Amino acid sequence: MKRGFYTIGSLIILLIAAFIFVLVPIFSGGRTGTRLPPFGSYDGTEIRYEQGSDFANYVANYADYFKNQGIEIDNSNYYYIFNYAFNATVTQLAYKKAVNKSGWKVPQTAVNRAMMPYFTDETGKYSSKMYKLADPQAVADLRKNFESSLTTARFAEDSFGGAASFGKETLYGLKNSEAETSFMQNLNASKRSFNLAVFNMNEYPDSEKAEYGKENSQKFVKYDFSVITCADKSKAQSVANSIASEKITFADAVNEYSQKSYSNSSGKMTS
Repeated sequence: MKRGFYTIGSLIILLIAAFIFVLVPIFSGGRTGTRLPPFGSYDGTEIRYEQGSDFANYVANYADYFKNQGIEIDNSNYYYIFNYAFNATVTQLAYKKAVNKSGWKVPQTAVNRAMMPYFTDETGKYSSKMYKLADPQAVADLRKNFESSLTTARFAEDSFGGAASFGKETLYGLKNSEAETSFMQNLNASKRSFNLAVFNMNEYPDSEKAEYGKENSQKFVKYDFSVITCADKSKAQSVANSIASEKITFADAVNEYSQKSYSNSSGKMTS
């Protein structure tokens, strides 16, 4: 399967850049009307954060999940939300493209069966009346979501197996070649051995430990950083100037001006 090209490094840099300059304004409602650049691509398909897109829907779903778990949506969690959403979007694209190439399409009867539980009466039976009274746009969105989920489910079940069965036969199972089966069966055919010597670390001379520490002191350096985070560069520069001119102490600046991103209440860096 052909995959869109993006490196881990470029993805991390792109996401961090988006987090710093774009995501916070988006979550706080500060939209400028300018179309955002794509966050990446898969097999030629750009992944953009736009209303109605799979990526935007995943972002909203993960944000809701964080909130439902009682997790505060702060600057640090923005990155994780968009990272999870991006990975989920790539996975969904991969599944959909693979299924589309096979020529398989979701039967409308399967979509109808999946939607039936959403339109049942008090007895638990399907109600055509409830279906007709439902908001048409909500029904269309529900149908679209099931078409998408059933498409990705088709790939997952065909590739990795599913729970559905017919009698004693599994309908969809993990597919592997005869060569792979033979390889797995013969993994333990050739046995190897080696000699192992074990030494008690407590018997190692303290003088040798001390000598190693002196010769490799750079490996044992510990850093202690404090940080003040501000909403924009001009504010950060103003605070830095005030500290440099001794108009305010660093500790007071933390209390008065820092948003305390990536730090505790006293300004000690935690990330």
